[in-house]
Amino acid sequence: MISIDYVLKNEYYIRIMKNAIFKIIRLDAIRNFLMNKKGSIHDLLEFVNNKIIEHDGQRIGIRIIQKTLKKLKLD
Repeated sequence: MISIDYVLKNEYYIRIMKNAIFKIIRLDAIRNFLMNKKGSIHDLLEFVNNKIIEHDGQRIGIRIIQKTLKKLKLD
């Protein structure tokens, strides 16, 4: 019999891994857009959302794009 703690722990790790994968996809899409294409932040948002949706993720908002760009600028 599988314990409840084991199931909850696995769901927690799966959620963390899924979020990390989508963060990597998002960063890669932003870098790819900035290096190869021109457009506004709304074009960037559409490009990133299309890449995330290809991997069964949820759409993100413009605020997340702005925060990610700010972090990339500081690095």
